Amino acid sequence: RVFQIFNDCLGIMINEVFEHRGIVDRIASYGVIAFWGAPLQQPGSEQAKQAAECALAIKDKISNYCETQSEKMASLALKTSCGISTGEAFCGTIDAGSRDTQFAQYSVIGEPVEGAIALEALNKIYDTSFILGSTAAHLVDDALETRQIDSITSNDSKGKVEKRAVFELMTTKGSLPAAMEEAIAIYRSAQLSFEEGDIKEAEQLFATILKMVPSDQPTSIMLKRCRELLNTQGETVSSGTRRLDI
Repeated sequence: RVFQIFNDCLGIMINEVFEHRGIVDRIASYGVIAFWGAPLQQPGSEQAKQAAECALAIKDKISNYCETQSEKMASLALKTSCGISTGEAFCGTIDAGSRDTQFAQYSVIGEPVEGAIALEALNKIYDTSFILGSTAAHLVDDALETRQIDSITSNDSKGKVEKRAVFELMTTKGSLPAAMEEAIAIYRSAQLSFEEGDIKEAEQLFATILKMVPSDQPTSIMLKRCRELLNTQGETVSSGTRRLDI
């Protein structure tokens, strides 16, 4: 039964990737890795939008799937999560030098692939469904609702430490409840205050958001971080970033 559910959900993911003009690269762990923009070229904004809309569609389809199952299955509420990263990658046929075409596969490798995998893992920390890199978030911002939830530092492929903003993909443009729209606007102000080192102002704004949306995990994380900094005596706040090794 477990494998039946697993395969059904994989089928939903793969079908939606194809429906949104993507290519499934491989099955990985409990999901799939897919890419857009090759072998047929697409504008960067179109690639990002197709990928993001695909992720939203997968979540809806799996939710509907659960509802059509038994009462016990429906109560499981399978969680869908995704990471989306945009950048230059190497695309081509991988065959391990074999002359047997059954081993040949058109695939993609590079930093965006590893970046997407790392972003997907962050959903467990922030209790979100979809996390985007900054480039992808800017490319979809005109059509989809996103918000920057944090700034993190990590090592790139050359071992250099870099600062990166991470964004949550929420829904299509104009679909957010009014209360959530207001909360997101306050979150942006709070994030800016935090980045500029005004921790007290950020703490007050994050506390306000949590009263409006008590279950919002990114806000809870940021509020806790603010209070830890405020409680640290004699420490100079020089950066609003969070160290995360990925």
